[in-house]
Amino acid sequence: FGTYEASAEQAFETSARVLRETGAAAVKMEGGEVLAPTVEFLVKRGIPVVGHVGLTPQAVNALGGYGARGRSEAEAA
Repeated sequence: FGTYEASAEQAFETSARVLRETGAAAVKMEGGEVLAPTVEFLVKRGIPVVGHVGLTPQAVNALGGYGARGRSEAEAA
């Protein structure tokens, strides 16, 4: 939590460290459309980013609990 939300530059520093120190193949981010510029920033700099629609554990408090997301037409859009 709080490792990429402040800025694209922060996301890059955190992502580069995670990849370097863990050997992971990519980073996963949650946040939807608001993070599109950050994802683009990372990808252009060689950081593979994985995203998904569904369970969003990082947002459990903001969303009021665990549960699948993206099942309705509005959420899928």
